[in-house]
Amino acid sequence: MCHPIWDGMRAALLTLLIGSACLGGCSDLVRDKIYLAPDTPVTIGNFTRSAPQELRVALPGTGALQGFYWPGERTDRDIILFFHGRRASQGVGAKYAEYFAGKGDSVLVASYPGFAGNPGRPSEASMLAAAHAFAVEARRLKGPDARLWMVGHSLGAAVAIEAAGSEHAAGIVAISPFTRLSAAAPWATRAFVVDPWDNLATVRRSRIPLLLIHGLDDRIVPPEQSRTLLDAAAGPTVLVTMADRAHKPQMHELGPFITEGIAAMGSGAFAGWPQTAPAGWTIARALP
Repeated sequence: MCHPIWDGMRAALLTLLIGSACLGGCSDLVRDKIYLAPDTPVTIGNFTRSAPQELRVALPGTGALQGFYWPGERTDRDIILFFHGRRASQGVGAKYAEYFAGKGDSVLVASYPGFAGNPGRPSEASMLAAAHAFAVEARRLKGPDARLWMVGHSLGAAVAIEAAGSEHAAGIVAISPFTRLSAAAPWATRAFVVDPWDNLATVRRSRIPLLLIHGLDDRIVPPEQSRTLLDAAAGPTVLVTMADRAHKPQMHELGPFITEGIAAMGSGAFAGWPQTAPAGWTIARALP
């Protein structure tokens, strides 16, 4: 076992190395260390059981971004827009989002510049531009009356929270969200974070219904950060915490639950939802 002193020295050395590299400017270096975007292009058959439609969504000034789409019922105007987390890809996003498909709502999986074969580089600005491009595509697919539901995991939860207002989303589902990127980034990079992803400031002014979901064994983003978001939320918010669940979402159980939550938001019943929850799950509410 490593001694705490050596651990501290290693962390300090890493910080010093990053700081030295940053003397000439380090935005891209820090982003690369934080976002950890994979290089390998996605072959969707390696991720999903049912094949979605593959889409290419134009991002002006960057190029075409890969996306995946499961059509819903023609008369259902709801479409779930799913955003994946750091170190993941649109293939992982499709693996998670597949659990929403086949239940009436359409499902569109977004991707980001610089991830898994996409052109460009990831940053808060470029990822929010991508979210806008996919929101435009969602309305093209479902029509101008489409009702958008922003769902994201970890970093993707930040994309969902930050994009929801400008895209006039009907509701947000944030799985393992953080308060600010600097509170969740690797310790040695926190002093150099250039993309704020300030979810805390956003939820303080947003009135959009928000469902927060967090595993109590999450060692990447502490569950207390979801509690902080709940306490700060200006709009109707439900927090679900789950015992014996970590950072990686168990979508076989969350998929049906989130689908119910979206239905509750859409019907105006969110204030009293859910009335029951599985063993080990705890519900807290903020209903301004």
